[in-house]
Amino acid sequence: MLLAAAAGGLGAAARFLMDGEIRLRWRGALPLSTLVINVAGSLLLGLTCGLVGTLPTPSLVALVSETTTPTAAISSDPWTLGVALALVGFCGGFTTFSTAMYEVTQLLLNRRTWMAVGYWVGSAGAAVIAVVLGMMSGAQL
Repeated sequence: MLLAAAAGGLGAAARFLMDGEIRLRWRGALPLSTLVINVAGSLLLGLTCGLVGTLPTPSLVALVSETTTPTAAISSDPWTLGVALALVGFCGGFTTFSTAMYEVTQLLLNRRTWMAVGYWVGSAGAAVIAVVLGMMSGAQL
């Protein structure tokens, strides 16, 4: 538990730094930094799940690997479990769904309706694709 919490703090610090760097380079109306951070975190989380063998739903199992079963669970190996907890904690601190939804609301309030809808749908879609690609990649390693 402490490992996941500490990793979450590191994830939040990494998000702060990455957000600052992206904002220095991107001045557009689209909140690109949150999108990039959330998709990167989703990819990392998917990769972690693929590597460790943790597959949250049977339907994703078929997408990841024919050799992985729907009953796949977190490894009992302490090292693998520790790495998984650390990476899940890091991703939890790194990504931020609430900020993305706040940014959608701000776009709507600024009458950028289509940008808000595109950002909302695009963020969710890209994050799901990133998780699946990460899981597929991790399962192959």
